[in-house]
Amino acid sequence: MSSHCRGDHAEAEHGAALVHAAQLAWNRAPKTCRWPQADANPPPLADAWPATGESGAGSCASYHGLYPLLRVLGLAATPDRHAAFYADALGALAGSGEHRRVLISGTADSGMLEHVLRAYRAVGTAPVVTALDLCPTPGLLCQCYAERVGAAIQTAVGDALTWKPDRPYDVVTTHSFIAKFAPAAHRELFARWRALLRTGGRLVTTTRIDPEERNPGFSPERAEAFADTVCQALAPEVERLGIDPAAVRPIARAHCRGIRSHAVRSEQDLRAGLEAAGFAIERLDLVVHRGHVKAGSSGAGTHRTATYADFVARAR
Repeated sequence: MSSHCRGDHAEAEHGAALVHAAQLAWNRAPKTCRWPQADANPPPLADAWPATGESGAGSCASYHGLYPLLRVLGLAATPDRHAAFYADALGALAGSGEHRRVLISGTADSGMLEHVLRAYRAVGTAPVVTALDLCPTPGLLCQCYAERVGAAIQTAVGDALTWKPDRPYDVVTTHSFIAKFAPAAHRELFARWRALLRTGGRLVTTTRIDPEERNPGFSPERAEAFADTVCQALAPEVERLGIDPAAVRPIARAHCRGIRSHAVRSEQDLRAGLEAAGFAIERLDLVVHRGHVKAGSSGAGTHRTATYADFVARAR
């Protein structure tokens, strides 16, 4: 098979995997999304989406149920925009032979797992991966993707700030996970990542930089505009995806109401926080990524124009 044909096949398989993940998340998130510490006596898990799109306290269904669909539609800020960075940074670690144990610390779906497996397989190495998230739904998506591509992984449900493994990892990686935490908690997260790594281990990730950010979420007007954007993008894909835009609209609104993305204010703040936590920065690239979502309907987690810091840090 020619390299061109292999490339076409890989692209087709990637697209098929995205569609499968979107369908799986849409159908399963109302049943599986639950924060473990949310409620000592949680209500029964839903069998389907509520008409309002609101999944109730302790549930992240409007996020995990919608995000893979946004990936298919090209509306989410995904690891794919940083594919060259992840391939280079993770590939170098894979090639060293000294960084097999990999923790994905927070994952909305299987997107980051795809990049980890691709980078390691490119140098003929099989990583030992654990995918960690506060909710079980991303683990389900990661496990299904791993089975699809013939990989063995572990999944774990837990809080990234408190979860403890049996032993440290060689690599901690994730995509834009820092933004899930308010700026006051960024250094706590960095310190926790350092504790999860052996000395000489590496942190590989990316985060948005914005010194002028005022609103980490969506205004009501932008939320409505984004719901319009999602439904318009989904309309020609209904037959392929089997998901009704009318059902998606309230979920998209709820998604916007619940999501927050907290940028790091500056490269200097990022460097200082990482160094204080016990990291030495080996690589930090500031990259402007152009977005597909128009300014009037963009917000947290969307495929908008933004500046990112792609970086690798060594645990001292």
